[in-house]
Formats: sequence, C-alpha cells, structure tokens
Amino acid sequence: MRQTAQVLKGLAKLEIEEKTLDETLLAPCSVYCSLCIVYKTTKCLGCAKQSKTAEAKGKVFCDIYTCARGKNLAACSDCGSYPCDKYDDGIFAESYIQWVREMLKEA
Repeated sequence: MRQTAQVLKGLAKLEIEEKTLDETLLAPCSVYCSLCIVYKTTKCLGCAKQSKTAEAKGKVFCDIYTCARGKNLAACSDCGSYPCDKYDDGIFAESYIQWVREMLKEA
C-alpha cells in the first residue's frame, strides 16, 4: 500500500483532466489507467475492471494484476521479488505495445 500512496501523491502533481484520482485506476504495475490512450478511447475499462471481467470468464487479462491480487498486494513494488520477470514481461513487453496498437486500430 505504501507504493500506491506514493504513486497517487506523484500523480496528484500532474496536470490531468480528473480532479480526484481514482485508486481503482491505479494498476499494480503503477500505471495510472486514466492516462493510458487505450483507456481514454474507451476501449479498455482499466486494469482492475478488465482483469475482473476476464477472470469471470476464466481468462487472464493481465498476469501482473493476477499475481499482485494473488499475493494481496496493491503494488508490485511491495513484493519481496520485485522487480521480477513477470513485471519485466508485462507493460514493457512487445506484446503489450502490440495490444495497444491493435486496440487503437479498432477505431
């Protein structure tokens, strides 16, 4: 939780459209979904909502979210194994960038 508070404090300094930061849009990897181009185009509900929707269908939207939730952590940086391969292969992976590109093509 300490990392979540730090990230929210840092985001509060940014000039963003929202007047109040929504903690449900802060992903465990520390990405604030409201700042994501895919979220802004309404093609994604945010990591937590997308992950819960996928989970209900027996699927996984984000390995990082699933891992953090399984360890009852708000942020990856609160984990004793951080940074790990799962984190490195997540938002920094080519597959994530490809997903963003595909979502933006579906205009």
